[in-house]
Amino acid sequence: MTEAHLQGEIFQIDQKGDDIILNGQEVSPEMLQKNEHIWQVIHHGRSYQVLIQKIDPENKTVTISLHGKTTEVKLRTRMEKLLTDLGMAQSLQKKLEVLKAPMPGLIHKIQVAVGDHVEKGQAILVLEAMKMENIIKAPGEGIVKEVLAKEGASVEKGSVLIRFE
Repeated sequence: MTEAHLQGEIFQIDQKGDDIILNGQEVSPEMLQKNEHIWQVIHHGRSYQVLIQKIDPENKTVTISLHGKTTEVKLRTRMEKLLTDLGMAQSLQKKLEVLKAPMPGLIHKIQVAVGDHVEKGQAILVLEAMKMENIIKAPGEGIVKEVLAKEGASVEKGSVLIRFE
């Protein structure tokens, strides 16, 4: 079962063979994939063209356009719902241990210090590679334990830049 959060409403979606169970009701729409991003959905004699604009697996969202209206759908699995309902949603968050250089380059700017609490998606440092500045963001949350990188220093891909508690 998956939950889809769409414009303030929650839909429970399950699959039984080729059929889709939507909020406990069996529905059997015809779905034709026209290309990588466009689906034609026919349900109860009505035709809908759905454009999938963006899929963000990290945040578990899909941005779609239906009849010219764009909206974001947040997806949540049965396990995520259960953990949230039990007050254990924090176990879903990725805890940082180390941040490694994703590519070789030059440390341009460090934006955190020892003791700082970082959130997922927060800018941590700027790494210059191939004459481009790349903002390196936290893939999870944590507290900075040690900053091994130095501004102006060259680093190799995979080098540990920051350690977290």
